[in-house]
Amino acid sequence: MAGGLGGATGVGLVFFLLVACLAGGGHSGADVAPTPMGVALRAAHLLSVSRWGGGIVALAVLVQAERQRLRCLTGILKRFSAVAAVSLTAAVVSGLLLSGREIASVTALLSTGYGLTLIAKGALVMVLGGLGLIHATAIRRGIAPRLLTLGMEAGGVLAVILLAGILAATAPAL
Repeated sequence: MAGGLGGATGVGLVFFLLVACLAGGGHSGADVAPTPMGVALRAAHLLSVSRWGGGIVALAVLVQAERQRLRCLTGILKRFSAVAAVSLTAAVVSGLLLSGREIASVTALLSTGYGLTLIAKGALVMVLGGLGLIHATAIRRGIAPRLLTLGMEAGGVLAVILLAGILAATAPAL
């Protein structure tokens, strides 16, 4: 059944188990006894970011490889726009809920490495959301997005992942 529905189900199950393991360990690994709610929030955050960011990077690579047929890819981009919007919204909401558990106060947010990195990550996500909105609007109008801005969006996703890695290696601002 490799490649069929059974293979896809197996891959999905392995992916789900990996996300559950990562979520159980906590964003910064500082959770000694993670709560079910914390694990669920982290899992939702990881899954939504994976869907949003992975899709953007994959589409940017596809569009770059197929730039001669960019107009043909507009249908794929149009369908992904809805997935990206839902995934980004879920990532932002779960990220805000999680950050409330990692930051003790506004002072801690503004005066610690963890807090400043979190601010940078949030600002970058807002910029990427704006770029995504520009792309979605252009696609709905039948205009192919520019390769430059698609590349910027994909590069920004990679920078968000880098900032998440820095956060994971930094003690929360509790």
